[in-house]
Amino acid sequence: MLWIFAGLASAQTFTIGPGLSYDTVEEAIASSSVPDGATLVLPAGDLEVAIVMDGARRLVIQGAGSTLTTLHGTGGGAAVALDGNADLTLTDVHVLGSENDASIRTPPDANVSLTIEDAIVDGGNIATGGGAVLISDGDLVLRRVTFDTPFVPAVPQAVYVKAVGSVVLMEDVEFSGAASTEYAAVSLYEAVSTLRRVDFHDNTTEGVAAALIITDGETTVEDSTFSGNTSATSAGAVRTELNARVTFIDTTFDGNTAANLGGGMYASSSSVSLEGCTFTGNVAVAGAAVLSNATTLDVLETSFSGNVAQNQGAVALLATSVGTFDHVDFEQNASDISVGALHVETDSEAVVTSSRFIGNTAAFVSAVAV
Repeated sequence: MLWIFAGLASAQTFTIGPGLSYDTVEEAIASSSVPDGATLVLPAGDLEVAIVMDGARRLVIQGAGSTLTTLHGTGGGAAVALDGNADLTLTDVHVLGSENDASIRTPPDANVSLTIEDAIVDGGNIATGGGAVLISDGDLVLRRVTFDTPFVPAVPQAVYVKAVGSVVLMEDVEFSGAASTEYAAVSLYEAVSTLRRVDFHDNTTEGVAAALIITDGETTVEDSTFSGNTSATSAGAVRTELNARVTFIDTTFDGNTAANLGGGMYASSSSVSLEGCTFTGNVAVAGAAVLSNATTLDVLETSFSGNVAQNQGAVALLATSVGTFDHVDFEQNASDISVGALHVETDSEAVVTSSRFIGNTAAFVSAVAV
């Protein structure tokens, strides 16, 4: 007779804890009896760990749930450190912020693969950025991960995630509550990135770009939301720069604020496409929704409504920017001084087709100024 038990632990699964397969996760990782591809199952509780993987090691580390298994780094160091082609999937855990390092990190040129799923990751204390996850020259996958607790006092930049020269996929991820002294909850630098259903809300910075800064590389942001993000200077939510190629699809920018330029987005020396996006209630001195500086801006089937600027409207094209607007709605945008909807400086260009301008207001020029 053959008995089959669904979910029964196989030879590839090892339980961690006193009297179980291994006393500690570190012991299991170091054991030659644990093959690549094995799953290490952590117990519920608060675990002090220094998970170090290098070489070509490939493992899954699974907790009892993000509200049940908590990991914190030994001596205030990183809870997880990967190097040298390591491949780790980390799931169903809550990683606390490290006092003296990123919570999860890799060194430059590590060529690692890191997947985090169904988890909570707090920001750690690292001046170079990437407080929660710092990855260089590797592959990063985030699925159903919450980042909502930054390190206090505020770290300078990339409070939660910094990816350098990496391939990045984020799906169903939340970033909130980041407070930085320079910029951004998330920094993507020379990365190839795809963000789907990512929610950036209520992040703040004393510098530029409270939510996301994209430097060079290629990025697609789809079905995502930027809301309630605030910058004390420019780029309330997003900044693109230095040859970044970025496409936003079906993404919402709502209620973001910049004390200076670009309430929703500040695009500088970039190529940016907006397809099926919505900008509502964003606020800035100039370019309440989008400020384009020496950038190619292509806008398709997108709406701008209720955005408020002191000057230069909902969208401002500056410094040799080139903008195309096809089936775009500008409605009820306002400016205290000039141009409620679209401002185009004399050194910039705009082509507008099949678009509507309704109820925009300003002291001078309610709709378009060229």
